[in-house]
Amino acid sequence: MKITSLTMETYRWKRATPIRNGMYVYPTAGLNVVKVETDEGATGIGLAGGIQGAEEIGAAIRFANESPPPDPGIALEGSF
Repeated sequence: MKITSLTMETYRWKRATPIRNGMYVYPTAGLNVVKVETDEGATGIGLAGGIQGAEEIGAAIRFANESPPPDPGIALEGSF
């Protein structure tokens, strides 16, 4: 079984009352939805609370889906 598709959608909305903790103010709430599909037809969905940087994670997933797969003989550098 191989993953054939990985997508992420990020949803944000304003809180009726922002959360304040003395250092930060959180005026929005959020939800991230990740969907995984395989070549055998299995599909999975994962939900996560809105995390900081979610938009960048989603952009990395979209880029990975649009790019050719890396050569397995080449080591990847950086953090993902």
